Amino acid sequence: MTNQQPLVSVIIPSFNREKLIGETLQSVLDQTYSHWECIIVDDGSTDGTIDIVQSFVKKDNRFKLYKRHREPKGAPTCRNIGIERSKGEYIIFLDSDDIMLEDCINSRLQITQEKPCFDFYIFPVRIFYNGINDSKYFLNKEFDKKFILSKFLSQDMPWITCSAFWRRTTVTTLDGFDEDLISWQDWDLHVRAIIFDFKFHQSSNNFTSPIFYRQDSINTIRSYGKHEKIIINRLKLFKKTYQLLANKSRVSEHRKPLAQLIFTNVCKSDEFNVKNIKLIKDLKLIPYFDYFLWVVYAKTLKTNGHSSMILRLLNFYFIKIRKYHIGDLGKRTFKKWTEFENRC
Repeated sequence: MTNQQPLVSVIIPSFNREKLIGETLQSVLDQTYSHWECIIVDDGSTDGTIDIVQSFVKKDNRFKLYKRHREPKGAPTCRNIGIERSKGEYIIFLDSDDIMLEDCINSRLQITQEKPCFDFYIFPVRIFYNGINDSKYFLNKEFDKKFILSKFLSQDMPWITCSAFWRRTTVTTLDGFDEDLISWQDWDLHVRAIIFDFKFHQSSNNFTSPIFYRQDSINTIRSYGKHEKIIINRLKLFKKTYQLLANKSRVSEHRKPLAQLIFTNVCKSDEFNVKNIKLIKDLKLIPYFDYFLWVVYAKTLKTNGHSSMILRLLNFYFIKIRKYHIGDLGKRTFKKWTEFENRC
């Protein structure tokens, strides 16, 4: 590293994480690179989270605790407050159960020095469940930049929140996270960065000092509420994404994945959400005949389930003839909705 070491801000939203956040903060404290600050923004914890964070604040003044002082509640608001309070030239967003290996920040900064002409940097993230050595699976190891937006629109996420190492100027130019979204805020931020043509570097060989992302952990800071609220919020996000693409004259190349994205996320097996795929027709994303068949698909699924012969024929038409991915994606999405409803 150079003599003039840049400050790195690690921003962590928290809510009722007393059993996990200590391990996350210890991994920050153990960094070999010392010029960092860690901003924890609490979302109204009612357990012992505050006490644990305070113990780190007393131990090391690089830790700073703030409480969310404005609405709305949620991780994006907390992250934006963290951005406002932070001073770093670079920013990492961690969840309150992620873990950084000790050379994580140092190795990322080395890449920024070797390749200084980028607005943000993407690094592999390793999945774990209970302990950091219980999985060898990496997220976002390799992807083709030419198809990066299509991957996001197809829900094949090239990277997640903690994958990115941001220049502060990039995050502030993007105005941070959209606080009105109750889910997919990181997807929205990343898609906006791509649409606005920010340059990013993909590091595919930085496996020695990854961030570990805890899989299947309950995300306590997120509260979806009722299904209707989720759907309305998703519709808002997809309309916003469409408008951003339209402003850049890029809708035509992404009509099909946009339509598939709306269908697989908005349409589920009840009448309220079947009606909401009308957005696909309103935005003129696909031919009307195909839209009509998608409505038939959704209503048939609601009535007869996956075993219907009509669905099998429509799957063949969508996948083999029209080259949509709606059949498989639709099936998986409806299954997830059913599982979610059973848990509620």
